[in-house]
Amino acid sequence: MSATRRLATWVVLDGTAYGPHSDLSAEQAARVTNPLAWADDPPASDEPAPAAPDPGTPATSAAVPVPPPRAGKGSGVEAWAAFARLHHIEVPADGDRAAIIEACERAGLIEAGT
Repeated sequence: MSATRRLATWVVLDGTAYGPHSDLSAEQAARVTNPLAWADDPPASDEPAPAAPDPGTPATSAAVPVPPPRAGKGSGVEAWAAFARLHHIEVPADGDRAAIIEACERAGLIEAGT
């Protein structure tokens, strides 16, 4: 990850999921264009901001935060809590992963049992 950027949620680049504790290269970080995916402000730059995509262009997976996996690497309570908070779902301090996933299901963010 670039020295000044940290993801707030999970994103997918070229079929690989990256989350809050992932290290992204500067090139990968530049492809994550959704400001909600970031936990911090972009670094100051003399370069102009990238042009907004054409409204007729479909969104890429890099621009859309995806839910963490339900099992395996990256499926912990921290990843699910970050995903839920990103979507304005209240996460109790003592909430476990199953409760957070259930809250995301009730909110319609993810399908039940997938």
